Amino acid sequence: MLAELSPFPTRRDQQPSGEGQATVWMSTSTSRRGRTMTRRITGCAMVAITAVIAASAPGPTFKAEAAAPSAGHPLIAVTVDDIPAHGGTAPGETRLDISRRLVAALRAEGVPARGFVNGSRAEADPDGMAALEYWASAFPVGNHTWSHADLNELTAGAYGEEIARNEPLLERISGGDWHWFRYPYLQEGDDPVTRLAIRQYLASRGYRVAGVTMAFDDWKYNDAYVRCAVRGDQAAIAKLEED
Repeated sequence: MLAELSPFPTRRDQQPSGEGQATVWMSTSTSRRGRTMTRRITGCAMVAITAVIAASAPGPTFKAEAAAPSAGHPLIAVTVDDIPAHGGTAPGETRLDISRRLVAALRAEGVPARGFVNGSRAEADPDGMAALEYWASAFPVGNHTWSHADLNELTAGAYGEEIARNEPLLERISGGDWHWFRYPYLQEGDDPVTRLAIRQYLASRGYRVAGVTMAFDDWKYNDAYVRCAVRGDQAAIAKLEED
């Protein structure tokens, strides 16, 4: 292995904060196919991951365990944003199907991960809630605001409400520490006063901020895949997965 895998560093002082930082934070959005996500992780992080799609039948409750970091090895934190939903779904496909395949692909290769949750996308759809609960039975979760809010479009007070509104859901579904925060759009705010206010608000509620040092823009794949699936264009889908 070229790197140790962990859902997140366990110490509060292990933050991705600059040159020489040992932690590599990789982010992907909820993707149509687990194999697409795992292939991109392989290509970008040189982690030995094979693309595996398991049957969609639900399995027993499980928790992925992180490998203990070894001296001299970087620590890779694999994250998935926009749990439980991003973009449309293909005909005959459900959010729960997608969640099962993502979990199966990660489990097959022993890759721990953390999913960042938008509660509104679960509340609005029973299938989305089932997908979220299935993910949370397998991997830890974190806060991604209630509705995927953009800090540049809200006051600090309104953004704080977005964070707080997500918390009861996270508390209910999580079996561990959910006090990790991922800024939607990776947008920490252009206004210095607002940016500082939110950082202080997060700290006051016990959050650690999960930065990103690698991102794969998987969200761009989702709607293109759905359009091809609606047409039944398997050749185009195969081309998408090659690119």
